[in-house]
Amino acid sequence: MKDYKGIEGDYYEKAHFEGHKAQKFHYESREEFLLELLDLEKKDNCLEIGCGSGVLSRKIQEKFRCWVTGTDISRSAIRHARKFQNKNLEFKVAGISKLPFKDEEFDAVVISHLIEHVENPGKALLEAKRVLKKNGKILIATPNYFSPWPIAEWVFDKVLAKKGYSLQDQHISKFDAWSTEKALRVAGFEVNYLRTLYILSMPASLFSTRISKALFKIDKLLSKLPLGMVTYAVAFKK
Repeated sequence: MKDYKGIEGDYYEKAHFEGHKAQKFHYESREEFLLELLDLEKKDNCLEIGCGSGVLSRKIQEKFRCWVTGTDISRSAIRHARKFQNKNLEFKVAGISKLPFKDEEFDAVVISHLIEHVENPGKALLEAKRVLKKNGKILIATPNYFSPWPIAEWVFDKVLAKKGYSLQDQHISKFDAWSTEKALRVAGFEVNYLRTLYILSMPASLFSTRISKALFKIDKLLSKLPLGMVTYAVAFKK
């Protein structure tokens, strides 16, 4: 399926909590790591672009008690996410190329596993920069194609994915750690953190959650190597 909007609104919710153990491990571990990197305060205003079913946005709000806004182009995903909306958590239908927010509105912007779905990543990053306050933080997570990720992508499509849904079709802009850093710098961000994760733990997650969790701790120690399947970058608006 090439049309992301055609995916059911609760797809990512189910993948988080009812999917294959490899899916559940990947979502849980990547979000745990993202939350570690975010390090927000209660007074902060955070935007997640491409929030899907809203699971990560909810976790951000629950952990930091800050104001969180989640956006996605899928009306069905936002309809599902709004079931969990509260006074400090809201969801809006919006695409990354034209965000319905004023300049310098947010203290932090999270773009997790979205930039690879975008035809013009450079333009998208500039729009994210527009709504970010000066010295605000942007956090990017995206598959690393200078790694075994393409193999994992193929396995996901053939074995784990819902019928008709293809990562290979969805991922139209491919990055590695270096091109992720370059894209952020070209957009005018100052990159101060660049790591890759999932050298060992992701393959193991197909067989054992317990082992994959143990290996994830080792993956963190190896994160300066450029071979992990997912790139994580933290940058600031100058």
